[in-house]
Amino acid sequence: MASNKETASDLCDQINEKLIAAENEDQVTTAFLTTILEEFSHCLSLDPNLVEAYLGKAYVYGHLGDFNEGFATLDAVSKIAPDDSRIQDMRQTMEELQEPDDDHDDHEQEELGDNSVEVPSQLIEGSSLSPKLDLVLKEIFARLDSDKDGALNPTELGQLYQSTNGEAIKQTTIQFFRQNFACNEQGSLTLEGFLQFYELQTFTDPDETLRDLKALGYDSNLNPL
Repeated sequence: MASNKETASDLCDQINEKLIAAENEDQVTTAFLTTILEEFSHCLSLDPNLVEAYLGKAYVYGHLGDFNEGFATLDAVSKIAPDDSRIQDMRQTMEELQEPDDDHDDHEQEELGDNSVEVPSQLIEGSSLSPKLDLVLKEIFARLDSDKDGALNPTELGQLYQSTNGEAIKQTTIQFFRQNFACNEQGSLTLEGFLQFYELQTFTDPDETLRDLKALGYDSNLNPL
């Protein structure tokens, strides 16, 4: 019977292969990255010292634009394996993702822009969610908050996940929300955390947000269906 460490290592290899395949096929979405992050966290629950899982989490955080969590993950693994050169390599990768090369000319930037995410104007205003999307999300949150306690407990969060993903929520997904977005003392997702999640998803994968909205009763112009 394989030990937890062996199982975690094998799982980590499979996750990395899945991530590489998705990148090669241009099928990386926020939902996909969120799932990958959960799977790396599961690996660490089996082997808290698995360097590859920490590096994987940092990489995913970088592509989600959550650089604070990415660098914090690298700081944590540096204490476990201070001499592992891969950690510094990943730190450099994160820094490059965070700070575009200023030496690129306008033409190069335009070419790179072909791969950038274009967020529909009805979803954002400046660097924040648009007022209309903010109101729509608050309506959805109030609808999901069946016990009206101002937060989504695991059952209510599960209803959101079932509606938008077509499957039951996993405990690792619930834990992901608790670790990354504002929750109350009971571990339930607050309105602030709900908006934080959708702001992140909207800026990194607006099509996913539009799909969620459709599943929750709104068209692409944020009008009720």
